[in-house]
Amino acid sequence: MSASPEASSSSVTGDGISVRGRPFSWRFTTPLFIGSALNPGNSSLIATALLPIPHGVGVPVGQTAALVTALYLASAIAQPTAGKAAEVFGPRRVFLAGIVLVAVGGVAGGCAQDLITLLIGRVPIGLGTSCACPTAMLLIRRRARAAGLDRPPGAVRDHPPRPHPVEEEGLFPALAHIA
Repeated sequence: MSASPEASSSSVTGDGISVRGRPFSWRFTTPLFIGSALNPGNSSLIATALLPIPHGVGVPVGQTAALVTALYLASAIAQPTAGKAAEVFGPRRVFLAGIVLVAVGGVAGGCAQDLITLLIGRVPIGLGTSCACPTAMLLIRRRARAAGLDRPPGAVRDHPPRPHPVEEEGLFPALAHIA
């Protein structure tokens, strides 16, 4: 008796997710790409809002720098922690918890009437957006393994595009390409 085609083209990831057909379809990759873009997108948005915010909450312009500091401090702590938490609790759970934290921080910031409430809202945004990259990497790696691949396909692996040679090899090897 031979196995059915559905059974032979299907495998299960470490999270118990069945992989059939195209393991890296848009339904799998789109949320990961969007989640990974939340932190840089958020940084761009706050950079343009740093001047209007002081007028809205009645504080000096210099105090709004704390909004950037709060996000990056939370991100610096949360990103490596989220990676370890994803290995322990599962990347989908940590990814979804991060998205919930972003939503909570967004609501808190949207309702804020003063700088302290804005700062309180920025911390969960930093924590939540930091969950996206390490969990996406782990989800992609596990999906590739479940699909029988040694590594993810190039379209997934190289999106966003590969880093500049300076980021991969350091400054001097990158300059060697110029000479």
